[in-house]
Amino acid sequence: MKVHGSRGGFWVKKKKKILLVLIMVVFVIGFVVFIRRGSKSLSIEVESIEFSTIEKTVDIYGIIEPKETFDIFLPLQQRVTEVFVIEGQEVQEGQILAKLDPSSLEIQREKLLIQKSLLTRDKEDLQRGGSYDERMDIQNAVVAARTLLEAARERMDDAQKSQDVKKQEYQQSKIPFEEVQRSELFFLDAKAQYESVRKTYESAQNKKNSFEEDLQIRIQNIEAQVQLLVLDIQDIEKRIEDTFIRSETNGLLVLFGLKENLQVNAQNNQITTIDKSELKLVSNVPQDDAVEIREVQMATIILKSTSRIYKGKVSSIKEIASTDGGGQNQLPRQRVEISIMPPLDNLTVGFEADANVVVKKLGDVLVVKRRNLLKDDEGNPYVFIVKEDRARRKFVKTGLFTDFEVEIVEGLDRGDLVIKNPSSEILEGALLEIKSEPGF
Repeated sequence: MKVHGSRGGFWVKKKKKILLVLIMVVFVIGFVVFIRRGSKSLSIEVESIEFSTIEKTVDIYGIIEPKETFDIFLPLQQRVTEVFVIEGQEVQEGQILAKLDPSSLEIQREKLLIQKSLLTRDKEDLQRGGSYDERMDIQNAVVAARTLLEAARERMDDAQKSQDVKKQEYQQSKIPFEEVQRSELFFLDAKAQYESVRKTYESAQNKKNSFEEDLQIRIQNIEAQVQLLVLDIQDIEKRIEDTFIRSETNGLLVLFGLKENLQVNAQNNQITTIDKSELKLVSNVPQDDAVEIREVQMATIILKSTSRIYKGKVSSIKEIASTDGGGQNQLPRQRVEISIMPPLDNLTVGFEADANVVVKKLGDVLVVKRRNLLKDDEGNPYVFIVKEDRARRKFVKTGLFTDFEVEIVEGLDRGDLVIKNPSSEILEGALLEIKSEPGF
């Protein structure tokens, strides 16, 4: 029994030794694999950080329009007698487009000429010394003014006396103060009437004493009226000349609805010509982008469906925004105009185009691609750089952001090699192998 028991213990111990050896072998193999894997380098691409220029742009969409539009609005109810052009025609500045009927204006001119002739005759009569009737009129005016003056003086004296009586009665508490006030107002009114009549009398007396001087004044008044009539006649003659409708610029006639022997009405009284030599891109820009756009900012304009590129400059920003949509979906938009610089080849009014407006530009700054920028769990930005063939995390302070680039204010130096688009395998201290020459 004892011999049998000792054999069983031996086999148990032997199995334990074998198991322990196997565990050690697995551990050694795993350790070797781990060491080999840890020492394996990761293949990466890098960018060399250099000073460069960074631009932030706003992308907008717009329509090509003429920089200037010239509108002529014709007076209504005028008859068109002749038409010399058609809509869509190229015209020159000063070119006659149509002619309106001037007959009603010519009648007005004749009436004014007759008035001028009559006033000229009156002036000549006065220059000869005036008529007997005029002298008698002056004398009669003096007599009438003197009579009115005497009556006004008597009324004023009576009012003065009444006022004095009222004041005494008030002091004796016989009447209320309101009656004193009324007597004062009555006196002031009588006094004002007296002053007015006195001036009229003095004027009549002056006319009597200086009839010749009065004649000169009347002659001057007539001359002034004649001058006004001359201005009216000149205005009528200009309006007659304006019945020849002329183009105000060299350009394309885009709105012209006049027909011969038809009346000008609200549907055809506007003539529009555009100057195609200067064009602009007009866009209604959403608020989020409009707040960054300023006048004189430069822009690159790309014609829709083509690769043609034009240069431009923001020339106008409407001060008041408008909205589209309704309710909570209203979207404020601001009208922005960009003047397009020559050459304007292949550009046509009404074409669609995109524009990249440079809203901010910085020069001589360190820049990295946004795809190379990472953030830790607390939102702190950093990049991986290559140092002694190892990955090193560098926290940075950023400045201007664009769609693809970011300005580095602090944390990097010129010539640092930043890992391109780092993957999750890139860890602090990882062994690296650069598979391409650094570039930017």
